Amino acid sequence: MGRKQPLEVDRVVVSPGRVEEDAYWEFRGKVSRGVVHHYHVLDANEAVPHPWWFLLHVPRELRKGAYVLLQAVDYPRTRAWTPVARTVINFAKATMPAHRGKLYAKIRLADPMADQKYENTRWAHRHSLPPYFSSFELRAKKQVATTRGSDADALVAVVPREDHPQMIRLFFAIKAWPLNAGLPATTRKALERQTAH
Repeated sequence: MGRKQPLEVDRVVVSPGRVEEDAYWEFRGKVSRGVVHHYHVLDANEAVPHPWWFLLHVPRELRKGAYVLLQAVDYPRTRAWTPVARTVINFAKATMPAHRGKLYAKIRLADPMADQKYENTRWAHRHSLPPYFSSFELRAKKQVATTRGSDADALVAVVPREDHPQMIRLFFAIKAWPLNAGLPATTRKALERQTAH
């Protein structure tokens, strides 16, 4: 990335673009209606920042099974970021009283080795994550939403519903940076992915 300093979340500069007030989209076979926000982004952690373009799909009604969807539709065309084209982060509605009015997304770190996704990041891993995760409010899923599955201890990031820039910064933290800069040895060890990047 051509950088000398550690990665910093606050150096991801997010600028709003146009807004589609009445849009439709499909996700997992379900059609949703709502607002699509366009965002132009520069990552000032890079020596020469290149533009990114994100779409954030916000449904009119955020009921069970509906998600706020974040996707990068344009990004620097490097080999490391090839998987970004297939990446969507889905934010669900928090339902526990302490977090109502917020959204959460699971911390699923992209795999810089391209052999497997880190689908099982858990609450116990939180101290082994890269330092830039200190900029996010991390919780176990069971603290923010009811769950009937086996993911009660899944590690999630909680964000205010209107904080679109922080959602985009989360994308860099869990997808873009691991793919390009790799992950610290402590993180790979905790996740049992000890092969060096």
